[in-house]
Amino acid sequence: MQKVSKIVACALTGLFCAAFAPLAGAQCSVVGNQVICSADFGSFAASSAQNGTGTLDLFNPAIYTKPGGGADALVGVTLTLTGTLTPSSLTNTSGTATETYTFEELVSLSGNSANNDLTIGAFSPQVGPTTVTLAPGATGTFATGTGTGNITSSNAAVLADFTGSGTFNVDFHTGAAFTSVTGGTDFSINGTPMQDVTGTVTYSLQFAPVPELSSSLGLVTLLLGGGALGLRARRRK
Repeated sequence: MQKVSKIVACALTGLFCAAFAPLAGAQCSVVGNQVICSADFGSFAASSAQNGTGTLDLFNPAIYTKPGGGADALVGVTLTLTGTLTPSSLTNTSGTATETYTFEELVSLSGNSANNDLTIGAFSPQVGPTTVTLAPGATGTFATGTGTGNITSSNAAVLADFTGSGTFNVDFHTGAAFTSVTGGTDFSINGTPMQDVTGTVTYSLQFAPVPELSSSLGLVTLLLGGGALGLRARRRK
C-alpha cells in the first residue's frame, strides 16, 4: 500500500491543512481553522455573590505550524463564558397562599480588572429568569439552565493579549437571586443551588495555501497511477 505524505493528502481533499505539533494542554483541540481551548472554572454556591479566576491557554505561534514551516496567522479571538445553574428545591411554607417565584443567575466577565490579562470589555451570560409556582405546602425545583455569552475581536492589541506561551487569567463574578416573589414570602430553600462556570477561548487562524499545490497533485497522480499499474501487472502473472 502506497503511503501519501500529509501535504499530498491535504492537496487531494482540496483543503488547506496544517501539521500541528502536540497541543499545549489536553483542554485544546483543533477544528478546521480554529484552535479551541476550554476549561471548567469550578462550581460556586449561588446563595451569595462569588468571585472567581480561571485560566486558559494562550495562542502559541511556535506550536501551530503549516506545511512548509512557519506559524499560522492569528486573525481573531472569541472568549466565551458559560454558566450552568443546578438549583435546589424550594418549599412553599405558607398554609394558605399559592406563591410564584422567579429566579435568575448571572456570570459576569470582569473586564480590565487587576488580575485579568485582557483588554476586552465585560459581558454577562444570563441563566433565566426561570419561574415556578407552588401551592401551599408544595415543593418544586427550578429547571436547570445554561447561559452563554461571548465577545469576539480581531483588534491587533487584543490579539497580542492572547498570544504567547503559557496561560492567561479570566476573572469573573457569579451571582443568583430571586427577582420576583408574588402571593407571599413564606418559603424555604432546601440545600444550596450551585453554578458551574466554564471558559472557552477560540482562536481563528489564517492558513496560507499549501506550497507547490500543483506539484503535490501531480505526485499523487503518479503515486496512485504507479500503484494501479503495479497491481495490474501482478494480476497478469
